[in-house]
This record gives sequence, structure tokens and C-alpha cells, in this order.
Amino acid sequence: MSPVFDIAHLTKRYPGQAHPANDDVSLQIPEGEIFGLLGPNGAGKTTLIRQMVGLLAPDSGRVLLLGQDIARAPGLVARTIAYLPQAPYALYDLTVAQAVYFAGHLRGLSRAAARATRDELLVAWDLQPLRDRVVRQISGGQRRLVGLAATLAGPRPVLILDEPTAGLDPVHQRQVWDWLLRCRGPDTTIILVTHDLNEAERLADRVGVMRAGRLYTIERPGRLTSDLVRLEWTFPPGSDGQQLLAGWGECRPCGHQRWAVTVPAAAVDQVLAQVVTAGGGWGQVEVRAGPPALEDVYLAVQTDPAR
Repeated sequence: MSPVFDIAHLTKRYPGQAHPANDDVSLQIPEGEIFGLLGPNGAGKTTLIRQMVGLLAPDSGRVLLLGQDIARAPGLVARTIAYLPQAPYALYDLTVAQAVYFAGHLRGLSRAAARATRDELLVAWDLQPLRDRVVRQISGGQRRLVGLAATLAGPRPVLILDEPTAGLDPVHQRQVWDWLLRCRGPDTTIILVTHDLNEAERLADRVGVMRAGRLYTIERPGRLTSDLVRLEWTFPPGSDGQQLLAGWGECRPCGHQRWAVTVPAAAVDQVLAQVVTAGGGWGQVEVRAGPPALEDVYLAVQTDPAR
């Protein structure tokens, strides 16, 4: 069976920029998968997604959706994908109820079915009290929920969600997570763009990590962190512990006289031994070990592209 998405050597450069926004990106996403796309701001995630939904033409490379080149079958995207952008500006001048209704109706629901779907989604996403408010006049988190409701109005086998929980409170964030898990199944493919490693670990079958336009690695979420350990050290004033740790990776401040470095799990004993040996005259040195943060994963991927 062909993958839902088969992306090969996708490259996009914006005028005036020194480096490509996407640089030779290749990716396959099978049917029924929740695929998480991770990366810091400016990594090229949204540029990649906009090319996947046909809103942006690549400079080179191609995007196949269900085995067809979307450049030659533009109607296929509309029939197959429901897309939640970072900011759904097209909805902003509608009321909440209109935004959800028209999204469903434009995807082929009858007027009666679109109204019924609208009413169901407004209740499900706690939007009923806002139904007559103009979207641009409500809070950012509420606009995000309207965008999600509009994305769900009218079934599509592929959902692409660009940071769906950005700006949401913890209750609604968990509601989105629960909904995504309920959607999991062989007939629904979900591409989830996120900054949140915890979100990706909870939801995604696989994750891809982007940085500076490159797709560096594709792994199951646990594999991204399973061989990394974050060490936090508190060194006394006057020590050169920071310089010592810098030999193991980027050493970053994380508090007063406290520094963090992420190292391979297999190297932890060696790092500890080196600090103990070199720091005999420093006095007391405190160390704490724990799982890496998302920033640590980005840095590890950038400095070791083989991951």
C-alpha cells in the first residue's frame, strides 16, 4: 500500500534569505499514523506543511498524496485533508457559529448536516456561549478552539494540525489530546506540528525533528531521549567547571552557578569521573541527572545528524 504522504527532496528558498526554509526534505507517512513534527521557531515546519497542502509551491522536489502528485491533482487536497493553520485568518470576520457551519458546508455537508455538526462541535469544545461572537474578538485560546472545531466539521481522512494546543489552558490542552487519541485508527492519519516533546510523546507514533530547514531524524518518541541524559551541575565560585563540561556539548546556564549539559547515557560515568578528578580542589560540587528537555534534543540532533 502506498503511504498517505510520500515527500521527496523538497526544497524551498524565500527571496532574501541566506539559507533554504526547507533543504532537501524527504518523508513518508503511512496511513493511520499520528506523525509528530518537532522543531524550534524558524525550523521550517510550517513551510513544509504549507507545501504538503498545496499552499506553497516548492522550488524542487515533489509531494505525493495517496500516490498522486498534488501539483497535478489540486482538488485532491481539498477532498482529503482538513488543515488547521497556526492562525486561521479566514475565519476571523465570521461569528463562531458561522465559522464552524461554513467549514462543514464547504466540505460537502448538507445545510442541515452542517448545522447539526456545528451545534455538536460548539458544545464539545465549550464554544456554545460564544456562538454569536466574532472570532477576531475572542481570546487567542478561544480562537484556537474555533479553528479546531472548524477543522473537524466535515470528515476528512487526513488531519494536519499546526500547533493545535498553542495558547490553550491545561484543561483544553488535555481535551485536544484525548480527542486526538480517540481519532487514532487505520482510516485517519494525523500530522501534528508541535514544540512540546511531552505532547509528541503522548500522542505520536513517530516524530521527525527539524532544525534550520533540515529534517534530521525520524524516530519513535521514546528513542529521541532514551540515550541522552541531562546533567545539571552547581559549581562553587572560581571553578572552571563550565569550561570542563563544554567539552561534552553546549553548556548552558540554568540557575546561579548552575550549568546544564546533555550527554549520551553511555558517557555519564566518564563525565562524572572527569569532573571529580578535575574538581578535587573546588570544594563541594552538586550534580543532578534527569531526562533531557526538548531544547537538549534539538541541540543533540543538530550536533549529531546521524541520530
